Amino acid sequence: MTSMVAPSHKVKTKGAQKTKFVRQERSTKRDPSYFEHVDTFHSRTEPSSQKSQVKSKPKEVVRRPVPMLNQFHLICHPYIVDVVDVVADGHCGYRCIAALLGLGEEAWPVIRHDLYQELTQWHDEYAKLVGSYD
Repeated sequence: MTSMVAPSHKVKTKGAQKTKFVRQERSTKRDPSYFEHVDTFHSRTEPSSQKSQVKSKPKEVVRRPVPMLNQFHLICHPYIVDVVDVVADGHCGYRCIAALLGLGEEAWPVIRHDLYQELTQWHDEYAKLVGSYD
């Protein structure tokens, strides 16, 4: 004697379980890569090849007030566009650059690696610029 009872309905034992998919979930289209995003951004920001007949006045750039601007030297003021508050963990300089480039704070290793490659590739030029290899 067992306490097992036959199932109340027929159980399918062959084949995969069928589920309804939304058409987007089954799409074969991939997400664009980082480089495709950058190319798209640059193609939107580059001026068109057609020149307009009417010359327009250059637009004035409206600068919003930057917090803590007075903490920087006066020479730097024209070049400071924004201030970002990031985690202070020893990599904050890289985090700031990554955040202002739109990559997010957590992309700081990419910025550090790119800077290392730049300095390695052009070390002679940077030595001339700053005065020595030290």
